[in-house]
Amino acid sequence: DSIAQACEAHVSHIIGSTDAINDETAPSFTYIFYQALAMGRPYAQAFEMGQAEVGLTDKAEAAKYKIRSK
Repeated sequence: DSIAQACEAHVSHIIGSTDAINDETAPSFTYIFYQALAMGRPYAQAFEMGQAEVGLTDKAEAAKYKIRSK
């Protein structure tokens, strides 16, 4: 959280986690997130889509992902 706070002065969106991310689900989140951005979706919606993708296999893992926006 302290790292995210320090970054907030320099960027408008921060994506992180509250714990270590599972190596098996991280690629799913990343793929969907960046695909959504490439299709013109806003950051918040792309984040939700990535989180939902992870949630299909592991809801607890999906809850670890967090977004902070200005």
